[in-house]
Amino acid sequence: MYTKLGKNFDFALPAVDQYDEVHQDLFWYLLEQTRVTRCASVNSLREFLIRYFLISKRPIDQTAEEFINEGLLFSGTIGDRYFSFGIRDLFHFIGFGKSDDSYHLQSSLEDFIANYKSKKYMIKIQPDEEGGATKISKDTLIIAFSGVTTLLQIDSLNLEFREDLSEVQPEEIAQVTTFVDYVMQQIPSQVFEDYQSKLGDALRNFSEYYIAKEKVSFDPWTQLPKATLVQLFEHLLDDGDKLLAEYRDNEEVDEDVIHDLNFHVPYIKFAYGVKHGYVVLNDNWMSPYNNYSIEYNLDPLEEMAGENGEAYATDYIYKCYCMDEWIHLIP
Repeated sequence: MYTKLGKNFDFALPAVDQYDEVHQDLFWYLLEQTRVTRCASVNSLREFLIRYFLISKRPIDQTAEEFINEGLLFSGTIGDRYFSFGIRDLFHFIGFGKSDDSYHLQSSLEDFIANYKSKKYMIKIQPDEEGGATKISKDTLIIAFSGVTTLLQIDSLNLEFREDLSEVQPEEIAQVTTFVDYVMQQIPSQVFEDYQSKLGDALRNFSEYYIAKEKVSFDPWTQLPKATLVQLFEHLLDDGDKLLAEYRDNEEVDEDVIHDLNFHVPYIKFAYGVKHGYVVLNDNWMSPYNNYSIEYNLDPLEEMAGENGEAYATDYIYKCYCMDEWIHLIP
């Protein structure tokens, strides 16, 4: 399964178009933090609110009625401009997604509580001191590829998240759940009835929760014989490369040699992914995650990026390393 990251409007209501990119990008950020793909059902909206209140460092200091009428999910500033997003705005974002995944929630509430870690983006765009290519952090690239670049411009935001939920007590979970359930009772049933009448058929085959598929983990060091690895490194390294000779000619290989050869292993994993359908070849470098299966253990921005964090199209990588000449060596 391949995921197209970024704001997804395929199942959103037209009302979302009245909101600018700041509101859309920040709601994408909330979906990302709560591990919710989209609020497209009563249950997914309920779980979104429960997760939001559990991870945010703000007490429930309003009644459900006050929250419906006045409650803010976030507010902040960009320069001298103030923005805010309330619960009533959320009704216009029903169906708006953070990706095109065919499920509404990435995990059960229990798994979310057990495994939640606050996602803190490391925003870094650093010119090379020697005048070379600019270095861009992986998180900055993810934000750019997801089309939520206004997140890079925000000066202040009244949102603060817990690091994890390891210290959340059952009593707090029960309090939040009771509050959200009462809030849900105050939401007019017409909100979801209207949504279902317009877009229910399009979501008919979507699941409420992500059903985990078997992960595909390919490790060339342990799953390929040394003779095959030698042949592969002969294609990836220059003739006469000392690393190749050290690895090929010695039964016990120095750790430093293995360390340096590891920089070439992702290309072997890439070829395996192409051969088995986990990597799609095309010239789209702007959305790298679209071309890599999330079930496969190859991260395009962690393992396939250039020296300065630049992303490359899968077709370019395949041709640049002449994989058509050696992919037959991959099992």
